[in-house]
Parts: sequence; C-alpha cells; structure tokens
Amino acid sequence: MSDTRRAPRLRRRLIVTLAMVGALSSVAVAATSYVLVARARTSGAIAQATRDGRFLLQIASDALPASDEDIQELLAIISRRGGSETVAELGGRVHQTSVTIGSPAIPQGLRRVISRGRVGVQTTQVETDPFVVVGGRIQPSSASFYFFFSNDRRRNRSSDT
Repeated sequence: MSDTRRAPRLRRRLIVTLAMVGALSSVAVAATSYVLVARARTSGAIAQATRDGRFLLQIASDALPASDEDIQELLAIISRRGGSETVAELGGRVHQTSVTIGSPAIPQGLRRVISRGRVGVQTTQVETDPFVVVGGRIQPSSASFYFFFSNDRRRNRSSDT
C-alpha cells in the first residue's frame, strides 16, 4: 500500500521538475535571443551611421561655407539629406540643427579621435535618447562636424525596408 502512495508523489515531483526545467530553458533561450538581437541591431545602426556620416562629411567638405548664412544653409541640406542632427564647430563658432543637441552633447572621447584628424564613431545618450555620433574634421580647415543619428530612427528605418 505504501508503494502505491509513493508512485503518485514521485510522478507529481517528476512532472513539476520537468515543467520547471522547461520554463527555465525557455527563459534562458528568450534572454539569449534578446541580447543577440539587441547587439546585432546596435552593430547595424553603428555601421549605417558610419556610412551616412562619411557621406555627410564629404558633402560638408565639398561645400565648406565661408559665412554664417552659408553654414546654416549647409546644415539644413545635411539635415534633410542625412536624417541626423548636426553640430558644426567652425572658426571658434558652434552651429547646430537642434535646440537640445549642441557642443556639450559631443562625447569627449570622440573629440580626441577627431583632433587627430580621424573620423570617429561613438554611441551616447542625449537626455534619455540613444544616438550614434559620427564626427570628423574637414581638412585643411579646422571645421569639425558631428552627426547625431538616433538609434530609434534607425530601427524604424531598417524595419521599413
């Protein structure tokens, strides 16, 4: 009689154990998938921002303005064409296309890379919004351009295609 009581208890324990193992396995797979997809999206956003930023630096280089009026026109063209917010430092003056994104939003590590004459890319946050920032110095002038690409916009754009 004690054998028949043990069998149902053992079955219940086995069923509960298998259910727990299944649930934990599902959670582990879901968490791993989330992390991998998030990394792939971030990597893709950085790669796209780098391509777009280099293109916009070429546009800025080809049309390097001489006056404040010219640079405002250039920034408007870049903003429409590149889908980014732009900060330009030119001749000791700062020009920007956004009220919230200005010189203080530029990461110091990116400034150091740009000061060595290289194109740099870095992720950052402005307020609570994630951005990929691409910056470069236009030679032979000392004009520096920084393009802020929103990660949210990139995700929406990449899912539309």
